[in-house]
Amino acid sequence: PWTASPGHGFTDPSVEPWLPFGEDANIHNVETERDDDGSTLTLYRRLLRLRRSRPSLVAGAFTLLDGTPDNVLGFTRTHGTERTLVLINFSDEEQRVDVSSEATLLLSTDPHRSALGSGMPTLAGNEAIVADLGDDAAPT
Repeated sequence: PWTASPGHGFTDPSVEPWLPFGEDANIHNVETERDDDGSTLTLYRRLLRLRRSRPSLVAGAFTLLDGTPDNVLGFTRTHGTERTLVLINFSDEEQRVDVSSEATLLLSTDPHRSALGSGMPTLAGNEAIVADLGDDAAPT
């Protein structure tokens, strides 16, 4: 939905749409989410902006990380000297991941995370992060 108003920006409010709107259309719509830093819309926009700004995320070589916990997907994308780390925790539980290198946080699905730390960062349940590994870092 585009708006929280009746018809949600798609139809005249007096006309019943051919497909029903979800029960939460008054809450989850572009108008409501565009100014909410924690919304899914804001996350998608941040992800798209990050992808456009990092050649490694567009055309980089893909390397799957070995030794991640069972419920964590970890990989790097490398383009030239730019190295980007992606970690995705598919479980509801916190997971520690050994990246064995210094990484600078670029984006997290957790709006409260401000840094990644080094060595063995802990990912919150269902959290994903994107980090810059710098020019010569090499995760294990």
